[in-house]
Amino acid sequence: MVPSPRAIWQKMHSLIKRSIHHKDVTPKQSEHMNRWRQKLIQYLWPLTLVPLVSIALLVHHLLSISLVPIVKETQERTSLRLLTWNVGKIYLLWDSRVSDGDLQHIAAVIQEINPHLAALQEFRDQAQLNRLMALLSKEWRGAITEDQYDRRAVLLSRLPSRFFPLPSSTGREAQAAIIDFHPGLQIGVVSLHLDAFDANRRLLQAEEFYAGVLRLGENRFIMAGDFNMDPTITSQNSIDQQLYQFLTREMVDAAAQSGATSLISRRLDYVFYRGLNVKRASEYVIRDKRINMMDHDPVVVELVLQAHVTSEEN
Repeated sequence: MVPSPRAIWQKMHSLIKRSIHHKDVTPKQSEHMNRWRQKLIQYLWPLTLVPLVSIALLVHHLLSISLVPIVKETQERTSLRLLTWNVGKIYLLWDSRVSDGDLQHIAAVIQEINPHLAALQEFRDQAQLNRLMALLSKEWRGAITEDQYDRRAVLLSRLPSRFFPLPSSTGREAQAAIIDFHPGLQIGVVSLHLDAFDANRRLLQAEEFYAGVLRLGENRFIMAGDFNMDPTITSQNSIDQQLYQFLTREMVDAAAQSGATSLISRRLDYVFYRGLNVKRASEYVIRDKRINMMDHDPVVVELVLQAHVTSEEN
């Protein structure tokens, strides 16, 4: 029968007391003490590991709630994924805006792509945006323009954002925001929908939206949306050629290799950026997400930025 740890300890305590009060310990008693000391070591040494295991578990717990989120946050915030998508329909005289019946599908596509930002076009009003927001996770925030046009631009964000409209002299607005990408690093973002029928108005709107962001003192920003132009199918000196040259003179065309983005095989949707230290950029068009007479494909751009050093990393 294996003695219990308590019995071993009591026996050792008795022998130790005897050795203290009786200095003359016989060889037999000494051998007896050694045998019980070995039993004590054999059965009680695992108990000495309990404090060490407890300390190790405590350290692991502290690391999991403090250091890990810092690393994760740094990794997430070196990559910015943006979706731009005109969710309206083929232009019809009665209504080409997004229908409420399509909102569930749009929300599912957004959740699938999981961008940090989504620039959407051809929404009806704030109530329709509210219905979309109710279908998304609670981390999303959004705003919509309130201009005189009936097909409005929306900007959604999963990052801390301050929303504001950008007006133009034509009456059309773009929806903008300043996002906190890193502590100490802010980026302006603009969701826009340029005029579909007048190239001169397109050029003027783009110039005024661009100037509006600069007036805010933001040199780092992104402009995304339906620009309603395809310079590859226009003459060299056309207004749309001038528009594209203006945009690429001031900014980088992040989705230059994306190809056609609309039902009629034209590239109408763009993402431009300025002032960002982009290490790598990738873009793709998702071809199978149009439903119910939609005429644009979602365009996704991912910008991998140079790591921003924060105080936690120093």
